[in-house]
Amino acid sequence: MLLMKKIKLIALFVLFTGSLLAQITLPALFSDNMVLQQQSEAPFWGWANAGAEITVKGSWSNDTVKTIVYKDGKWVLKLPTPKASGPYFVTINLDTLHNVMIGEVWICSGQSNMQ
Repeated sequence: MLLMKKIKLIALFVLFTGSLLAQITLPALFSDNMVLQQQSEAPFWGWANAGAEITVKGSWSNDTVKTIVYKDGKWVLKLPTPKASGPYFVTINLDTLHNVMIGEVWICSGQSNMQ
């Protein structure tokens, strides 16, 4: 009887921990060779299992930003960025984005004669 209780307890622990270490899905926007706006709080978001903890750390800082995945499977947090510099890496749980630069990000649109 005691052995059966131990087996059930271990099975519950494995199932519960597996859901917390779930695979994270990021939008294509977040990838190697990306640029983040300098001196801002860069938003990061994605999807994972509800209740899982997400940790994001930039190699330019010793600080780690954490959040918990919402019930709908979405998560969002803001990572403070330094002055323009790089390359760095960003670690999101166990995944790492390489060659991340920090600088000015400009989006331009206009007419065909725009120079």
